[in-house]
Amino acid sequence: MNSLRIILIVLGVIGLILLITSSSFMKPVLSCFDMSNVSNTFQFQCIGFWLH
Repeated sequence: MNSLRIILIVLGVIGLILLITSSSFMKPVLSCFDMSNVSNTFQFQCIGFWLH
């Protein structure tokens, strides 16, 4: 019973992470955070995208 609950929690967390990363709403946000360290201009483009 206890191990089954742990497995369900783990599957729920993995499903939530997959849902967030595959969501079209989160994709621009994740790409902003990934590229912000590489290029400041890209970060400003992301900010402009969200302010649109």
